[in-house]
Formats: sequence, C-alpha cells, structure tokens
Amino acid sequence: MIYEPYDLHRDKRKRSQIEFIKEVVFELKRDFNKEYEMLKKFKNDHIFSIGEKNDQIRDLLESLKEPIVLEKFE
Repeated sequence: MIYEPYDLHRDKRKRSQIEFIKEVVFELKRDFNKEYEMLKKFKNDHIFSIGEKNDQIRDLLESLKEPIVLEKFE
C-alpha cells in the first residue's frame, strides 16, 4: 500500500511509505536479476551450440581437403 503525497503528513506514514518503497524496489531488483540470469544462461547455451556447429564445419572442411579419387570409366 503506497500512500498519496497528501496522506504523508504524519511521521509514521512517512516511515511506512519508505519501507513500502524499499520493498517494491527490492522486488524489482530481484525480478530483474532473475531475468538477467535466465538471459545469460540462454546466451551461453547458444554460444556453446554455435561453437559445436563451428567444430563440425571445421571437421567437414578438413575431410573435404583429402584428395578425391576419381574412378576412370573406360
């Protein structure tokens, strides 16, 4: 419960308002951090996946550099 500015004429309400706002800020920070960690994991998973695909491509390219033996049809 957040008070309107015109309701903050007593010290008790002002202190309560401060605590309410602190709690709201804490919840916002917690939610932001949770979302950040999920995005960080998502990014790292994709970077790993791209690295694996690059390794597969590198292996395929190396295997294609082997001499190609053509059969002669006579």
